[in-house]
Amino acid sequence: MKKNKLSFWHIIVYITSAFILQSCGSAITLADYKPSNKPINPKLPSMEKSIDDYYHANVQSNEMTLRIFNKEVDDNLTNPYGKKYGYIVLKTNSVGSVKCKGVLIAEACLLFFPAMLGAPTLKGVNDTESEILIYNSKHELIGRYTGTGQASQWMNMYTFQTKVPIIAFNASLDEIRVKIQADMPRIQSELDKAGPIN
Repeated sequence: MKKNKLSFWHIIVYITSAFILQSCGSAITLADYKPSNKPINPKLPSMEKSIDDYYHANVQSNEMTLRIFNKEVDDNLTNPYGKKYGYIVLKTNSVGSVKCKGVLIAEACLLFFPAMLGAPTLKGVNDTESEILIYNSKHELIGRYTGTGQASQWMNMYTFQTKVPIIAFNASLDEIRVKIQADMPRIQSELDKAGPIN
């Protein structure tokens, strides 16, 4: 009887298939646009939301930022109902890059076969710096809070969207939320002193 021997290319196909299956779970879903479920206690009163989106260059990142920021404010920072006592503004700067130098050498040796099959051979990296500003009803700045987030993820040559910017942005908001919680008594006092928006 002949013994079935695995050829070099069989092994490459099996390894590539494993990589592809592993990366299947990286597709973006609506659930990914939700921030961490860690509301401050007590929450701030209802506030007008806005985004100073000077740094963003494309519609996709704007949409992602808007969705997550709205959920962050409504679910974690403020009571979305009742009179509005001020304004909460987001500024964010997100820098992304793709790293693949070492992998390209290995890919060249394999005639780029794994990459053509969809193996994750590129590493997406994102660094996000966010800032939330809180103004009272008289448009006076009463709080400025910054946070940073970093994330990375392997992706294939056919991937146009990754969770990397979302993960990094949420991490920056987590850091800011802790700072707002620590400053809650002062913020609440300043908002009460100025009163609701007329």
